[in-house]
This record gives sequence, C-alpha cells and structure tokens, in this order.
Amino acid sequence: VAGTLGGASAVDALLVVARLSGESATRAMALQGVGVLFGRAAQEYKELEVVEEEADEVVAGATLSVSGCKDDNISGTVAGLYRISGTNHGKPMYKKERETDADCEAFIYYWDMRDGVSECGWWIGHDIGLSEAWCHHPNRNAATPPKSQWSAPFDGPVDHSLSLSSKVLEEEEKAWSDKLHEDLIQTRSCSACGLGWKSGIFEGAMLYAAAACDQGWDMLVRDKDYEACVVQEDFSEKWETINEQSSLHAAVAAEAPHDALWVGGERYVVTLRQDVPTRDVGDLQVIVAKRFKKGICIVPLHTTVVLGMYNEALDPSQCELTCKK
Repeated sequence: VAGTLGGASAVDALLVVARLSGESATRAMALQGVGVLFGRAAQEYKELEVVEEEADEVVAGATLSVSGCKDDNISGTVAGLYRISGTNHGKPMYKKERETDADCEAFIYYWDMRDGVSECGWWIGHDIGLSEAWCHHPNRNAATPPKSQWSAPFDGPVDHSLSLSSKVLEEEEKAWSDKLHEDLIQTRSCSACGLGWKSGIFEGAMLYAAAACDQGWDMLVRDKDYEACVVQEDFSEKWETINEQSSLHAAVAAEAPHDALWVGGERYVVTLRQDVPTRDVGDLQVIVAKRFKKGICIVPLHTTVVLGMYNEALDPSQCELTCKK
C-alpha cells in the first residue's frame, strides 16, 4: 500500500506500520522504506534545484542569434538567427531563418513538466516536441531562453561555447522607425508613435518608437515598474505599482481598471472604442485615451498594436481627429 501511494502518503503509511507492528523485522522494513523514500525525495529535490535557479536570459521579443558549439555534428545546424514565431507551453517559441531551402528547420522552445523533470526546460530541435532535439537547458523559471549553460548534445555535458544572444536587427529597426516617422511624425499627425506586441508572451511590450529628435522611446515607454499616486473612486489617493506593458495590454483587451492607460509615465483615461471601416483590411478597432491637452490613439492589428500620441501643447494643430486619421 505504501509503495502504491507514493510520496508523503507512503511515508505516513510506513510509519503507521512501524507503530502498529511489534515485530522488529517489520519495524526495520518500515524504517528502511522511509529511508528509501527520503533518499528519492532528496535526489528529486537536488534535480529541482538545477531547474529552479535563475538564468541569464535573452531580451524579451528580440531576434536570437545562436553561435558556438563544440559538436561538429550539430554546430552548423543550430547556429543562425531565430525569430519569435508563437508560444509553446506558455513561453515564447523561436524559428530559425533558413538561408537556403536545403537548410534544416530548427526551433527553440520550452517544454513543461508534463513528461517529468528530466524533459522539462528549454530545447533546440528540429521540431516542437522531443522527437529530435539537439540541445537542452534544464531551467524552467526562465521566461525566455537562457544565454548559456546549454548541454550539446542534449544528453551530453554542458557546452560552454554554445551561446544565445539577443540581436535587434538594425536594418529592421531603422525600417520600422523610418516608416512610423514618415507616416505619423512628418505629417504632424502625432508627436510620438510606436509599434508594440498585441498578443503572445510579450503582449503590451513596445517594439519600436519614433518622435522628433529621437525622443519617441522617452515619450512612450517606461521599461521598469514604478510607483505612482493614483486617485481612487472615493477621491482618496493611493500609491500603486505601474507596469506599462501590462497597462497597454489591459487597455487593448478592455481589461483596464477604470479604463486607465499608462504611457510614458503618465496616466490616460480610455474615452472611446470604435470600429472604423477601411478600404483595404475591413474594420479596424480604434481606442482613444486622453489626459489634459494630450491623447493616445491605439489601433490593434493581428499580432501588433500601432500607437500614436498627440500633444496640443507642442503642436496646436494636433488633436484626436488628426491622430486617428
């Protein structure tokens, strides 16, 4: 019965046997069983220590570059650029950019505890699953792939030469910034604008920002949490911790408390949600949030969010209408 129950229940059962039995042999067997169980528990705990410790992670949402690897059989296969392509088991998944059709497909993905501790962690493999994997990292706390300490091959020792790094492609960033600047800043429709994630593990995170004098990031983004004094419904004041990534996601998903939106360290109130017909892509939702002489217009797309800010104090010609247009 104790062996069938397993875990803490087994320990309890064995102790009961030891107490009830007057025979020393039975008592010895029970205590020996307890020792075995505690030994297994200690081993499992030791394994969990490895997967619970903190890891140096890559930047959320960034393109990944995989390099190094002493194993000649897999080094050429895993090396290259990987772009985020969705999620797996609640964490981001990346797909390798193939330079030619002959290149092998490769993915970086997370696998949870459903198949046990030994299978949990981050993997680099030919497909999603454990059928053909090349590299493994046992950390299960990391929100994004760890930068180092990967085993390559997956059942071999740690390969210290194999590394992952966050690679923001300068050409891509410049192309998006130029596009936003050309369409929204140079036309004086907005004082600042940006592009962020709508869904997935990085929902609400800003990818690109543009404004005059390269001030877009400062005007739209606070990367770290901060404390702000917020007026409550009963007009009392309360200090709250603000996370702007979560705030943007909540506003887009219509989950924001009191329709609050925090952008660039300032609080806006969502005043409008409407569908606007377009010629090319059908109806688009437009969300408008305002504060004194300033406003934010948000247009959620399939996986991203376009955000524009108007500021009447900086440019009296700017308003909600010009920003929405």
